Amino acid sequence: MTNTITCKLSSQLTEPSQASGKACPALRRHKIPLVVKLACTAFMAVLVPVYWTQYGPTNFLYFCDIALFLTLAAVWMENSLLASMAAVGIILPQMLWCADFAAHLAGFKVTGMTDYMFEACLSGCYPQ
Repeated sequence: MTNTITCKLSSQLTEPSQASGKACPALRRHKIPLVVKLACTAFMAVLVPVYWTQYGPTNFLYFCDIALFLTLAAVWMENSLLASMAAVGIILPQMLWCADFAAHLAGFKVTGMTDYMFEACLSGCYPQ
């Protein structure tokens, strides 16, 4: 059984296995297809210039935009820690935003953070 490659369930295993001198095959192949990586990159390539011109560079300081950049990095690096950081870091603020939006639709006001969604003029209201 010394010829058997023993692959540990760890993303930190990058050196060859001592049993056979070969790297674990499961760690060499890419888990995320290139098409998905390119689609995410294309989405961000459109989103960033549009947001920059419409809302300015300070818009990228919001948690949801930071989570988008973390997610893009996680997809390209195939790093589950970055993806988890983005998901865990954004879930509570986004749930609060969704609750405030739903409350506003029902005629209530929770925090007022979604008031901008109900303004009469959307793109003309923001300074350029």
